[in-house]
Amino acid sequence: MVQVDTQLSQQDFLKFNFSHFFSKLFVKVFFAFSGFVALMSLLGFFLILLTDYEQSRPFEQLMPMFIMSALMGLVCWSVYAQSNRVYKTTNAVHEPIAYTFSDAGVHLKGKTFESELNWSGLYKIVETKAYFVFYQNNVAANLVPKKSFDSKEQVLAIRTLIASQPDLKHKLRKD
Repeated sequence: MVQVDTQLSQQDFLKFNFSHFFSKLFVKVFFAFSGFVALMSLLGFFLILLTDYEQSRPFEQLMPMFIMSALMGLVCWSVYAQSNRVYKTTNAVHEPIAYTFSDAGVHLKGKTFESELNWSGLYKIVETKAYFVFYQNNVAANLVPKKSFDSKEQVLAIRTLIASQPDLKHKLRKD
């Protein structure tokens, strides 16, 4: 049995949400395409400036760059704003939480809630460089920052406990 006391900072929550959002293939393709269009627009602008074509309108060439940059900025701002709103309005996200990991599952106790998650009831568990992410379904998850663990032995004990659960989807690090 391992017990960890933690509290997610707003910075931790934002950092996780951005990394989680930008890890999706669709988002990567969208930003790559938008960046390419903006870069080609900028290149076209400079090519028009370097030529002496009398009927050219170089600033019209920049319109796709402005549009794509605005779209990329809007997407980033919406992830930031939504993450901030969730952090501020959801007690279970920002209050101190005591996690107890055992063979039966994960026990969570905060100021305003107490919950028991059986290993069989978890959707999957993902370990990142900075967090253990316990997904209750494909959207909702509990974040446990690794900096909250007292020792490397606790991290290894959690990994062993997770790996020992049959039929539990997990992706654990090897370091």
